[in-house]
Amino acid sequence: RLIEKIDRFAHLPFDVVIEPVSPTFDAWARAAAVLFTDRKRKHYERDPRELRRGEEGFRIATGVALDDAGQPLFGRTLELRFEGDARWSRESTTLPWTPEMTEAARSGEVRVRPRPQGLAFRALDEEGLALPWVEGSLMEIEKFALAEKARHVLSEAGVSVEVQTNFLAEDLDRIAHSLLDEKSDLSGLKPHIGEEIWEALGDNAVRLLVGRNGSWYDPWRKLRGDDRGYAVDLDLKLVPGRRYVLWLWSRSRNAYEPDRVIVFTAAEGLTDLGLITLPRWVKG
Repeated sequence: RLIEKIDRFAHLPFDVVIEPVSPTFDAWARAAAVLFTDRKRKHYERDPRELRRGEEGFRIATGVALDDAGQPLFGRTLELRFEGDARWSRESTTLPWTPEMTEAARSGEVRVRPRPQGLAFRALDEEGLALPWVEGSLMEIEKFALAEKARHVLSEAGVSVEVQTNFLAEDLDRIAHSLLDEKSDLSGLKPHIGEEIWEALGDNAVRLLVGRNGSWYDPWRKLRGDDRGYAVDLDLKLVPGRRYVLWLWSRSRNAYEPDRVIVFTAAEGLTDLGLITLPRWVKG
């Protein structure tokens, strides 16, 4: 039945031209692909042809079967997938398929300009060379003072980050309600943090931050650069106009001693921080 349904509609071939996103993102992306998706059914119209960047950017040959209303037969969302050099360095973003795109497809070319959210930058050393494998952690600026206090206290106490990350595992269900509201009674966290650290953290706002994150930083909002120094993450949800703090590690192997701290304001769409200079790690 599915084959009969496909045969009823003509296959419309066309090129997708992906316009620039931002300087850092465009320099990072080495390959791209397009797919038609139906997020409810998780169905792809067909495997796309992957293309390397050319002089004009990405031009990708694809095609789609349209129904009687001029909509894609399989999926109403155009998914754009990008890859950097590293095997794990992959990001994707989506655009709704519009009637204007259908008309453009009939003429043989659909031009799209992705507007993804997220963060991008490239790390360089003091000599201007690419700095690979940089790591970072992101947090709202309102929590900066709390995080710095927690960093100092936990560092002085000699608590390892690995232990902190898991210290709530045993009784998380029992005390999870305490993590939802700053006005809640947080005493359930005390046995897991330890009385000495509990007292050193000082107030419930700092205790709540440590309780939620299992550390002084947010382990769920981390970035990692690739072998060319590019860090691109389209899954980070940043609020345009809001200020954030980004801790970065390049030379330091101490989780409590980041090499640089950057404060920035999120932009509409992708926030491109450009080139960031950091110290290079020297073995020995």
